[in-house]
Amino acid sequence: MTADGEPIEAPFSDDECVLACYEIKEYDTSGDNNSWKTVEEETLFKPFYVDDGTGEVLVRPHRETTFDLDPDDWSEEYVDSSERGPETVQEFVTRHDSLDFPSDAGGKSNDRKYRQNLIRESESVYVFGTVQPRDEDDVDIGSANADRLVIQKVLDNSMQEPLFLISDDEPSGLIERRKWALWRLPVGGFFLVAGVATFLFVVGPLLGIEIPRMFDGLISDIS
Repeated sequence: MTADGEPIEAPFSDDECVLACYEIKEYDTSGDNNSWKTVEEETLFKPFYVDDGTGEVLVRPHRETTFDLDPDDWSEEYVDSSERGPETVQEFVTRHDSLDFPSDAGGKSNDRKYRQNLIRESESVYVFGTVQPRDEDDVDIGSANADRLVIQKVLDNSMQEPLFLISDDEPSGLIERRKWALWRLPVGGFFLVAGVATFLFVVGPLLGIEIPRMFDGLISDIS
């Protein structure tokens, strides 16, 4: 997997990545029950290419994409309220108008956890989504078949899309977490597979597109 252009900077470290889920939690002692409250959370991403050895296909994540990252890959920076944390954390807070540094409240109060989960270039990812032809003006003349395809969210009503998912977890962990959701949407799931297959094998030849091997399965393991 490689970024389409330059990778993005991780929120709280010097790493580069194509996707970053992050959250900032602050210890709140103002109520009856002391607890960690989420101050901010977001997923940052950019388009990237997946390659199974037979071709590359562009993937364009969307705000409504389901990002199911490996739960064991979360990293955490604990910062006491009397401190501002490492330089990368300070730069992130300073750049965002919606954030500021908490006041020193003593004890655990106002302490923060800066957490992030990254998908880096060259990692293996699983993509479950709808394959579509790219716009003609987005494809160079003479491009390979795979370069003429894109996996992205269906933004109109041309096709039902029950799920657009990106994950870097192992298959067993992903299936375990998602099995109940898939059981709840068996018809939609099969519709998606049938719709993709019908689109590619009926419309594809009209466009001169041969189907890369990566789309043989429901969820592709691609790097």
